[in-house]
Amino acid sequence: MITEDKLKKSLCSLPTRRFGEFVEIVTGKLNNLEKSKDTSYDRELKDKKIEIKGSRVFYNKNDIITEENILDILQQDNLSTLVGDKNKDENIWNCNIQQIKVNYFDVLYYSLFFKDKIYFFKITGDDILSDKNIKYSNKQHRGNEGEGQFHIDSKNINYHLMNYFYKSMTYKELVSLLQNKTIKINNDKPIIASLPI
Repeated sequence: MITEDKLKKSLCSLPTRRFGEFVEIVTGKLNNLEKSKDTSYDRELKDKKIEIKGSRVFYNKNDIITEENILDILQQDNLSTLVGDKNKDENIWNCNIQQIKVNYFDVLYYSLFFKDKIYFFKITGDDILSDKNIKYSNKQHRGNEGEGQFHIDSKNINYHLMNYFYKSMTYKELVSLLQNKTIKINNDKPIIASLPI
C-alpha cells in the first residue's frame, strides 16, 4: 500500500514524460474522461476534445552544478523542493504549461502539484487565446507552428484560481482516487489573499 509521502517522493522523481502520463490518468479518473479516438488530443468528454497538462511546483533552483557540488545535488531529496500551498504567493517558483496545440482540442485540463495540495483547472482553447492575462505564447520552440505555452507563478496564480479553478485535493485523497475509492472532492475556491492581475 502506497503512503502519501511515498507517492509524493515518487512523483518528484518521475521523468517529465511519465509524470505527464500520471497526470493524464489522474485527470481522466477524476473527471470520468474517455480515451481519445486519435493521438492529437488526450481524452474526450461527450463531444469535447480534451488536452491534459500538469506541473510539479518546485522551488526555483539557482544552484549551478559544478564538479565540487555534483554529489551533494544528486543526493538532495526532491520532495523538500516542492513548494507548500501556503507559500504559493511567494516569488519562489514558476511552472510552465507547455506543448499546447490550441487547434487540436476544445478544453485544456491543467493541474499544479504543490507539496500539500493539488489544484485542478480547466480552460477552453478560445480562452487561452483571448484572455490576455493567461499570457499564452505561441513561440515555444523554433519552427513549432501551432504549439505554445503559458507560465503560472506567484504573480498570476490567484488569477488562475479565481477564473479557471474547479477542484482541489490532498495527497490522501489522491491515494484514495488511485485505489478506486469514492472520494469527495473540494470544489470550493481557495481563499485568495491578493487582487487579480
